[in-house]
Amino acid sequence: MSSSTRRFTIALLLVGIATCLALMPWGRWFGSSADEKLTRRIAEYAQLRQQDDWVNIYAMADARDRHAVSIQRFLTLYGSGAIRTVSLIEKSRQIDVSAGTAQVELTLDGELRLDKLPPAARQSLRMEDPAARRQSGEFTLHWAWQDGNWWLRMEREAVTGRTPDGKPISSTGG
Repeated sequence: MSSSTRRFTIALLLVGIATCLALMPWGRWFGSSADEKLTRRIAEYAQLRQQDDWVNIYAMADARDRHAVSIQRFLTLYGSGAIRTVSLIEKSRQIDVSAGTAQVELTLDGELRLDKLPPAARQSLRMEDPAARRQSGEFTLHWAWQDGNWWLRMEREAVTGRTPDGKPISSTGG
């Protein structure tokens, strides 16, 4: 093989290697950014809310919160199904990578399910118009970054079992 043929072959190989390196899925090996992972976790949370899958939402919670709040208590507090989630739309987010925290503001479009409410509450509402049962509201989710993933933080009231003014939280059915 002549030296010019060798040089041409080496040049072709180098171009091929460079092209392969440029097209490789680097993100798969080096991981996604914290922001991308948070986007995926929020989408997962939204999907679970629309499915009323509170058991898997509990699994998304930070281990510290799961240790403080049993799944039975969590389901009593959140999983009654009284509000059917129609949609969840992210409004804003603030990520503090150095602190390992994120705060995400969402808009919830939901529909009140009267049949899932206690009879006394159902009678007090007297909402014959189905459109009156549909409401939108904003709420904030807090997330903690740990072990390369975002974990949902439960509301302080759920973890402490007390309202902001210090009264014990009583729940029906639990």
